[in-house]
Amino acid sequence: MKFRLLTAEEIDCRVSTCSQWGVGLLLYKDARCDMNILDETVKPFNWQRDHKELKGNIYCGVSIYDEELERWVTKWDCGKESYTESEKGEASDSFKRACFNWGIGRELYTAPNMFVFAKDLKTLEQQGNKWTCKDSFKVTKIEYVDNKIVYVEVQNLKTKAFLEFGEPATEAKKTEDIAKSFIDEPKKKVLLATAKKKGVELVKVLERYKVNSVDEMTVEAWTKAMNALNKMNDTE
Repeated sequence: MKFRLLTAEEIDCRVSTCSQWGVGLLLYKDARCDMNILDETVKPFNWQRDHKELKGNIYCGVSIYDEELERWVTKWDCGKESYTESEKGEASDSFKRACFNWGIGRELYTAPNMFVFAKDLKTLEQQGNKWTCKDSFKVTKIEYVDNKIVYVEVQNLKTKAFLEFGEPATEAKKTEDIAKSFIDEPKKKVLLATAKKKGVELVKVLERYKVNSVDEMTVEAWTKAMNALNKMNDTE
C-alpha cells in the first residue's frame, strides 16, 4: 500500500530552535491530515485506531484492513505530551507517529535544513537567558525528487516575506543528471584495470578524450574508451 506525498497545504511549519542568530524551522503534519489521507486512500470504513497505556506511555495502533489477507494489520507507536493538553496531546501524537509507521508524511524527515537568520525575523528577542520568537510561518510551496523534499518555500506571516530552502526540483534534477553523467569510482577502477591489462598508458587514454584526469571523463567517453580497449588483445 502506498500513500501519496503531502501537499504544501497539508504541511505545517513551526519554530524548533531559537538563538540570537535566528531560528530553525520544522515541518510537521497534524492528526486531521492523517485522517483525511487514510479516508482518501483506504476509505473510511477500512481503517481504525486504538489507544492503550503501557508503563505510563500512551500508544496508538492504526489498523488497516487487508482485503487479500482478509484481516486487519496494525502498526503501533507511542506519543509524548504536548505543552497544553498532556493526555489529549499525547494521544494525538501517538496517532501521528503510528501513521508515520504506515508511511504517511514520512517524506517530512527528508526536508532540507531550514534556518531563518535574525535579520529576516520580526519578533526575535531575548528573555532572561533564553531567546524567543513569535514569528509564524506557512508552507507555500514544496517540491519532491524521488519522494524526497528538495525545495520548500515558506512565508513569514509577520513580515510577509517568502523564504526559500533547498533547490527547486528542476534544478535539483539537473544537478543530479550532471552528477550521473560522469563516471563513478567503480567505473574508474574498471577503466584503470582494463588499460593496464591491455598495456595502454593512461595518459594516452586521457589525451584521446581530451581530459586531464579519469574523474573528468563522462559516461559516454568512458563507454567509448572501454569499447576500444576491449577490442585490443591482452598484453602478455
